[in-house]
Amino acid sequence: MNLLKIPEEIKGRWQHALILTYGLDIPFFENGLWRQFGKACNNKIILADGKRYLQTCESYANSKGLIRHLNQHYVAEGIFAPYSAHAKLILLANDQHGRLLVGSGNLGYQGYASGGEMFTKYEYSEEAPDTLREFVAVRQFIDGLIDKGYIGEQGRYHIQEHMYSKCPWLFGNPQRESQVRHNLNKSFIDQLQETIGNTVVDELWIMAPFYDEKCIALEKMLSTFQPKTTHLLIQQQRTSADPLTLMNIVDAHNGRVKIHSVSLENNPYLHTKMYLFKLGSDSICLQGSPNLSQVAMLRSGNKANVELANLLTGERDTFDYIFGELQMEEVSSAHDLEISYHAINDEAADSEKDTP
Repeated sequence: MNLLKIPEEIKGRWQHALILTYGLDIPFFENGLWRQFGKACNNKIILADGKRYLQTCESYANSKGLIRHLNQHYVAEGIFAPYSAHAKLILLANDQHGRLLVGSGNLGYQGYASGGEMFTKYEYSEEAPDTLREFVAVRQFIDGLIDKGYIGEQGRYHIQEHMYSKCPWLFGNPQRESQVRHNLNKSFIDQLQETIGNTVVDELWIMAPFYDEKCIALEKMLSTFQPKTTHLLIQQQRTSADPLTLMNIVDAHNGRVKIHSVSLENNPYLHTKMYLFKLGSDSICLQGSPNLSQVAMLRSGNKANVELANLLTGERDTFDYIFGELQMEEVSSAHDLEISYHAINDEAADSEKDTP
């Protein structure tokens, strides 16, 4: 695992910067990140969840000196989708190169500098074109949001007329399937099922800060993939899940579901979302924005959150390094972790609807 210092990753000779986030801290962007952008980066676009964007603008309406450049030296808009716009990415580009980060962190100190998030980084150049498909997939994802009418006029203009027109390589035709995935057309559980097929799942490791109230997404994951053993990584006092429901699931699966208390040094909030499948000699890891909720994992299109993730494959132990930094201890009961379900707290949970 490489420690990504997101503010440092923004540095470079970029001409365009596109940030997707659920929540946004505008003072952090203007005062904490602004100096990281080079002078050539004149096209900065922030797209946040529509409701959260409006709440943010209202909260800063009477602030003095905290915000100086909003919609003057950069564009900030809401993504107005039926459910939460929960995807997180940073796309940096010029006419020949690109850097892409897809992960779990929102635009703010917690999301970019706390150490409790996880991103996958891609670099593109003509000399190293192997990751072109990931950048094209992101461009297609953004086009999908535009086609659905989720992005406003200013955002569309700065994306299409500035970034797209100056970065024609984003319209390349790579030969392999992208690791970057979204749920505009197909749910993540269906994409995972297509990838895993009929292969036996020996182990399933889940780390997510939010579960839906009745743990329906968890039950669906267990019934669909039937892992021999499932490990739930729970952060004490912070993970949003109903402990009674979790324990009912543990009891119903006769020892095949185990709960682990996890933390990191200095105890940051673990906002990472990761689903790791171990299949004999191989492994598959879904990592990005989706929580373990119905609107994030089980649904797609207009009935789901807007989510983005990395679907990564490797040998059985390829992703074990992720656990190397964690302090982990198996516990006998979720009640020992002092967790509870928070109906409205953050991200996907605020729009969860437990209907078919």
